[in-house]
Amino acid sequence: GSFLYILERNHIYRWVYQADPLRGTIFKAVNRGCINQRCWVIADGTAYMLDERGIHAFDGGESQPISTVIQDVFRTSDSDFRVNWAASKWFHAGHFPSQETIRFFVTAEGQFLPRHAIVYNYRLNRWWTEHYPVAIGASCVWPSSNAESRMLFGAEAKRVFAFWPGIYTID
Repeated sequence: GSFLYILERNHIYRWVYQADPLRGTIFKAVNRGCINQRCWVIADGTAYMLDERGIHAFDGGESQPISTVIQDVFRTSDSDFRVNWAASKWFHAGHFPSQETIRFFVTAEGQFLPRHAIVYNYRLNRWWTEHYPVAIGASCVWPSSNAESRMLFGAEAKRVFAFWPGIYTID
C-alpha cells in the first residue's frame, strides 16, 4: 500500500505522510516484530516474519500467529530441538517460490551458527525442520533460464550450494 513499515524485535510501525515526508507520522501497527533484518520474506502479498514469540504472517493490517503447532521450538521446553536466541543475529529466511516454502535458518540450542531450518509450506500449512552438515550463513533465490529457479545457500569456507532437486556444489 502507501505505507512504509518499520520493523523492530517486538513491534511493527506504519509510517505515512501526505505532502511532506519530513512531517510524516508513525503509528504502531501490531505488537509483533522481526528478530533481525534478514528474518522476513514476502510470499503472495503476505510478509512472514520470525520474532521471539514464533513465526507470524503480516498482511499490512493484522498479524496472525502461524507457528502455534510448533511453538515448543521457540521456548524453553523438553523438545529435542530448541532455538538458541543468543545467536539470533545470524538467523535469516529464504523463500523458495517453486516449492511454496519458506525456510527460517536458525541456530539450535548449544550451537553458534545456523545449521537448521524451520520450514513452512504456506500452501499446505505444513511444518518440518531440516538439518544441514555445514552452517548456512545466507540464502537467496537464483532465477534460472529454464524457469525453474534454485535456492542458493552460502556456507562456510566460501562454498555455495544450489538446493533442489538435489544439493550441488557450485565451483
